Amino acid sequence: MTLQSGSVVCVSYLALAELWNLPRFPAANHGAEIRSNHTRTWFAHLPAVVGSLERADLSPIASASFLYLDCYQLIERAALRVIEAGRAAEVPMLLNLGGSELPQAMASAIRGCAGLVIQTNVDDAAHAAAPEVARSLLVQTGAAWVVVTAGAFGAIAVSRSETVSAPSFPVEVRHTHCAGAAFSAGLLYGLWSGWSMHRGMLLGSASGALRCARHQSAPLPSLDELRAVIASRPQSVAS
Repeated sequence: MTLQSGSVVCVSYLALAELWNLPRFPAANHGAEIRSNHTRTWFAHLPAVVGSLERADLSPIASASFLYLDCYQLIERAALRVIEAGRAAEVPMLLNLGGSELPQAMASAIRGCAGLVIQTNVDDAAHAAAPEVARSLLVQTGAAWVVVTAGAFGAIAVSRSETVSAPSFPVEVRHTHCAGAAFSAGLLYGLWSGWSMHRGMLLGSASGALRCARHQSAPLPSLDELRAVIASRPQSVAS
């Protein structure tokens, strides 16, 4: 399939992260033994980062074929500015809430955007709520699709007329840091390539799985590696 022309513009921030496994959270003015690097409870220290995002040059959006934006609460004002630029350029957008609540100002800003895709996540223990979360965001935003990931329970996508699901791919999990971003990368490649939502979600699930199976500092997998993961699953649709 022929890829769209034009660049993909991604707007977020990069953070240096360390993953710690603790037997218990330390009391104030005390410490705790770090046993291993595994999963995440994160604390953001972003001196000057939020302000710099609010002043970022957004001119590349005007000639982009797709726009990806992290819509975390920490950078809400910057995100609203990016959404305004995306709407003005009439660029299809993938907005990742990352599990954050959707503020009313953002819901108003994105309502009616053509080709809008919203992504968010729920914890594994709340996987049964994923369809309800997706439908609620669909009503609030009028998006073309809402995609909700649920860790080991895969992902679901809801539009006005369809519900599509994709499985997770079993791996030995080393950590879960940036698993959602890895899913976004696969999904975005599929959207940019004009694939079906199901096919793009499979690529996203494979990308998230390999991210969790590899060392924190390892690069994202190649397209060939992702296709091999998808093809290894019985009765799956290879990309």
